[in-house]
Amino acid sequence: MKYIVFLTTGLKSNRNYIGVHKTENPSEFDGYLGDGINIGKASSFMYPKSALQFSVKMDGARNFKRITLATCNTFKEACAKANKIIDNIINDVSYYNFEKINTKTVYQYDLLGNLKRKWNFIDICDFYNYPQERMKRFIELKVPFADSFWSFDDKIDIDEYNEDFVNHITYIYNMEGKLIRLFSEYNELSSFLKCTVKQALDAIKTQRDVNGYYVSNKLYDLFKPKPRRQNKSQVFHVYKDTGEYLGAYKGKSVMKVINQHSWKKLANTFNMYDGWYKDFYLSLVTVDKVPERPYKKKVEVYTKDGNLVETVYNLNILGSKYKVPKNKIVDIQQGNKYFGDYIFKYYSK
Repeated sequence: MKYIVFLTTGLKSNRNYIGVHKTENPSEFDGYLGDGINIGKASSFMYPKSALQFSVKMDGARNFKRITLATCNTFKEACAKANKIIDNIINDVSYYNFEKINTKTVYQYDLLGNLKRKWNFIDICDFYNYPQERMKRFIELKVPFADSFWSFDDKIDIDEYNEDFVNHITYIYNMEGKLIRLFSEYNELSSFLKCTVKQALDAIKTQRDVNGYYVSNKLYDLFKPKPRRQNKSQVFHVYKDTGEYLGAYKGKSVMKVINQHSWKKLANTFNMYDGWYKDFYLSLVTVDKVPERPYKKKVEVYTKDGNLVETVYNLNILGSKYKVPKNKIVDIQQGNKYFGDYIFKYYSK
């Protein structure tokens, strides 16, 4: 058994993850992407608990690539090499890593305090498909996970552990909407934000920034605060779906640009459609790249050689442009189908 230090890259998100993984064959890809994610096990990312898991769910596992940076004989050797890399990127938002890889031994106890087994910390995260930041919180707060208590100590006082704990995770985003921290206690949260607990809770409700940060009790790949109707001076950055930047507009002036005259519908652009309105993308901050348009249904059209022709969001186009009969459109919705000179792949949310 070997340990590898690896780099996982999101081909759409352009973000990276540095990790350590135990494997029998370092030269073969076994489906593991990091942070508990295995592409052969949808449950490891369909209910995301970390930014990387969220990205894999939204972008699809096929849009992530893992490469091996080093092969090691021991867990400690691999962690030392990985943490040397993480030291240089720990505050870089283009990486999913928020802290170093934990090299400690973890002891698992039943709910009566009896020792069940011991683990390497990273092996727990791999086995339970759990990000190490969240696993560390369970250990620090002395609360149960998987019907067990967990500790870095080989002996525990069971009276210090709380079986009825309700887990509250709060996520911190920078002004660009990138996830940078998470907290499980409101006192730690308010200390980081340099505000009162009440101000922090108000920020979650109103989605207003606090001292340069957004706060949410929900996990997003990219946090986008809702525009407020009463804020007439709100600046909107408007892009065409091609990525062309049209400019920054205040308040109602943006409505003339996108030919929309209802503030409620404009708000729905953010609340329901992630900033998209017809052929326009609206953002409260400037973006380097226009994100993929959200969809309820879409069909990717390929040539028989496997080359992508286009992505269709209106299924009626299959009939008008590709001459697909209505009964064949139903077939396409039930699976990947050939018709004429094309292959059609259907996706729904």
